[in-house]
Amino acid sequence: MRLLSGRVLLVAASLALFFGTVTLYVRATILDPREFADRATATLEDSEVRTVVSTRIVDEAIEKGSAELIQARPLLEAAVDSALDTGAFQAIFRQAARNVHTLVFERERGSIVLDLADAGIVVISALKAIAPKVATEVPPNVEGALIDLSDRQFATSLLDIAADVRFLGIVLPAIALVLYLASIAVSSDRRRAVVEAGISVAIVAGLIVIGLVIVRAIVLSNIDDSDSRDAASAAWSSFFGDLRVLALGGGALGIVLAATASNVVMRDEVEDWVDRLRRIVTTQPSKPAWRLARALAIAGVSLFVILRPIDAVQVAVVIVGGYGLFFGVGELLQVVAPPLKNGIGSRDVDLDLDIDLPRVPKRAMAIATVVAIAVAVTAVVVASDDESAPALERPDRPVTVCNGRAALCGRPLNEVVFPGTHNSMAAADERGWFFAAHRGGLGAQLDYGVRALLIDTHYGIRDKEGNVRTDLQREGTNRAKIVDAIGEEGLAAAERLVGRIGSGELKGDTDIYMCHTLCELGATPLADGLRDIRAFLDANPDEFVILFVQDETAPKDTAAVFDRAGLIRYAHVHERDEPWPDMRELIASDERLLVLAESDARGTPPWYHDGFELTQETPFTFHSLEELEPPRSCRPNRGSPNSPLFLINHWIERVNPSPGLAAQVNDRDLLVRRGRRCAAKRGLLPNIVAVDFYDEGDLLGAVDVLNGLPPR
Repeated sequence: MRLLSGRVLLVAASLALFFGTVTLYVRATILDPREFADRATATLEDSEVRTVVSTRIVDEAIEKGSAELIQARPLLEAAVDSALDTGAFQAIFRQAARNVHTLVFERERGSIVLDLADAGIVVISALKAIAPKVATEVPPNVEGALIDLSDRQFATSLLDIAADVRFLGIVLPAIALVLYLASIAVSSDRRRAVVEAGISVAIVAGLIVIGLVIVRAIVLSNIDDSDSRDAASAAWSSFFGDLRVLALGGGALGIVLAATASNVVMRDEVEDWVDRLRRIVTTQPSKPAWRLARALAIAGVSLFVILRPIDAVQVAVVIVGGYGLFFGVGELLQVVAPPLKNGIGSRDVDLDLDIDLPRVPKRAMAIATVVAIAVAVTAVVVASDDESAPALERPDRPVTVCNGRAALCGRPLNEVVFPGTHNSMAAADERGWFFAAHRGGLGAQLDYGVRALLIDTHYGIRDKEGNVRTDLQREGTNRAKIVDAIGEEGLAAAERLVGRIGSGELKGDTDIYMCHTLCELGATPLADGLRDIRAFLDANPDEFVILFVQDETAPKDTAAVFDRAGLIRYAHVHERDEPWPDMRELIASDERLLVLAESDARGTPPWYHDGFELTQETPFTFHSLEELEPPRSCRPNRGSPNSPLFLINHWIERVNPSPGLAAQVNDRDLLVRRGRRCAAKRGLLPNIVAVDFYDEGDLLGAVDVLNGLPPR
């Protein structure tokens, strides 16, 4: 009876210790307003958090200020990065965190908004030192909202939970201590009770660490944006890293206590425990209920190991490390203080640690089954955003809609107009891009409705400061060719911003980047862009995309990046003189990507087409709206009269593209008028209409009209 009472008290003490440790920590760190604000501010030291904060502030500065600020985005980012290190900004951030804490955990009304009041003033001050003219364009009322939860329906429950945590964080640790002492006091073998108490503390500590690993994985798996996910990981470490350290320290203390109290490690008995666990896992139980629970548990754990190997390793390290520490301390004590023969600590003392598997009631079996299923489901949910997952197979169903319209399915590809973007990779939301031609990158453009992307590829080398430098030697490019591409004014502007181009020895590994002439003015790894395209095609099985590459890189090198990105499975192969398949056929066969390249692509994979063998185009150097008016803007440029596809280049050539000007250039009437006149002049439907700032004007509406469809 005393043994049973001691065990019941020990289990109760373990539960109280587990929940008491967690609630006490939350009470001291999360619910304390000063500690909460200090930990939030400390996250600014992490580069991922700084990136997210900087991006939000810059986005709002551009949105509230002049749209032309988009061209100065890298300067704004530099100014904000500098401002983040100032005491003034950190004071703003700390006060914002205090405000959020008050709204979340105090009984006050209002939306939960983490905004950085007066951030604009600090940014303007920093910007004046590097770009005084740009500083005058930034509005002082920039706040950079980082969190905005207008729905407060959850507030009452959250406040009640906070109140409970404040109470339990004080009471439960004290209860745990009393219960541990009571379990020892009622035991007939108190030394054994101390050993069991120490092991209990170690197990509780291990469960806390394992719980932190699992909860962190679940939280991060629900964040889609990679930058935000990295920032959330850093914030998690700032707020809960100390709990992990506390648990590990408490677990180590419990193990040392257990080993010291026993002063003997029964190697044979420990090995017997391990062997018993092995038999539980490998031996098939006789009862169906046990077999079901065992199968579900093994499947759940295995899924977790396969889908989240890093997290599984952390869990294994905690378990193995705990066992090793117990074994090692016990062995050490045997050497330092060997047991006495037939005395206290003697090996003849039978601790009766051998235990048999108890009979489990049906209700307990049902609970175990549910828990095992939950483990399996959790493993799947945690891994649902795994970037290494294979491409999805096309659903086994008829194709009824092609690129969002049923009417397009019966048309061959060369009788369909695709909305396109020029310099698609030059996006303001990609950090470091000077002279951006768009707000969103490739993924954002595809989500918006763009279906033809015009990108440039270059060889680049990332230097020790993290900047990408163009490998002009490998490309066979010199300053004269750069001037031909962007003009003396463009080159001069580039060198004012990033230093002399082509000077100094480049050291590092060469990679392929998407750049516009010079990677110094903006560079995105080609692999990243291609992964965005693949993600879109994976998620949208009824969409077809054209990718036109102005490649300053060798076709075989470019094709290798396509292969690594997993895009080749979607690539369509076409011979110029063959009739084009209709859209339904292309989509049904899952050949939903047409790759065109400006270079001579002969000798490369057949899907990497010579772009101007298949395509003819209009000129692309226009300097005013008047020059875009047909028919003079429809004259032939690259490609041959026999090329079956037709590209209309429709933008004003400028070093710094203007969203305001793009709104006029992308006017629906102008786009439709030019498209129809060029079609009549060239005898081809314009298959690609490429613009700057795809979200200005009405590109999609104009394409619908040119396709003979009602505007969306």
